[in-house]
Amino acid sequence: MERLRPSRSKGYSLLRGIGIPLLAGSLVVAGGWVLGQQRGEERLPQGEGASWVAAALTPETIQSVFLAPEELRQGNLILTEGTVPVASPDSLTQVEMPENGTYQLGGEELYLDEDCLRAFQGMMEGYVAATGNNQLLLSDGYRSISAQSRLAEIGGEGCRQDPPGTSEHHTGLALDLAQMTVDGPVPFTGEGVQGWIAENGPAYGFITRYPAGKEEITGHPAQADHLRYVGIPHGQVMEEMGLCLEEYWSAMEGYTVDHPYRTATPDGFTWQIYYVPAQETGTQIQVPKNSWWEISGDNQAGFLITVRDTLTDQA
Repeated sequence: MERLRPSRSKGYSLLRGIGIPLLAGSLVVAGGWVLGQQRGEERLPQGEGASWVAAALTPETIQSVFLAPEELRQGNLILTEGTVPVASPDSLTQVEMPENGTYQLGGEELYLDEDCLRAFQGMMEGYVAATGNNQLLLSDGYRSISAQSRLAEIGGEGCRQDPPGTSEHHTGLALDLAQMTVDGPVPFTGEGVQGWIAENGPAYGFITRYPAGKEEITGHPAQADHLRYVGIPHGQVMEEMGLCLEEYWSAMEGYTVDHPYRTATPDGFTWQIYYVPAQETGTQIQVPKNSWWEISGDNQAGFLITVRDTLTDQA
């Protein structure tokens, strides 16, 4: 199989194998790892309750793709620590008021990555169906370098503002929520019916990026209103194991193409995830010929490969 480009122009030149639509016709995106984090010190328990049909990586079933050094900066799981710039997206989708009224907008010009927006729309449909609350407000999404510069100048007590170009919002994969009331928007706390988001968001590929109790690891104060799109199955694995994004990548470094992490998702698919360290002049990655796969960089030193397999039966 030849090296494939995304199905549309996108800021992250992700590599994809057999691209098969998933939830709401979207494609799942995998991504990178944490910067400056000691990793590989723990291994995650494997998913249970499934019979696996793994893509056997033998000389007859594998192919190699070459990744240039600059591709380390591309991917949906990329992590920033306020010092390393992230790739600027070149294909953003403007968020419009939904015809079904499942959420409100906090501005006329809000933009998100296309996959992130599609997943957000699906999540909000689920949220309204479960809670009856259609007054959640999308208050922030993509931020340009100039917008982040203004926020960094203003600052704010108890709120860290990353330097321009290093913010999660610059990727188009992060968003902030608020609650609309008759008196105007109020903070999203994640309490009451709002707790549905943290509990069910991972099934749509979203995590609470800065959870309470993880401040020393993330380097940010807890923010219930700040969601990050990481894609499927990564959000689900992080939620099940109680890991923030930094901890997730610390654990994932221990998995290789020969011994990948395996899990299952409710849609009936199984997944293999493995890490490959980058080489200075470029990196050869092994992927299966006949399974759906994606590769994404980590913004510094390695790649995460996500392979989707087939589930034959469930226990």
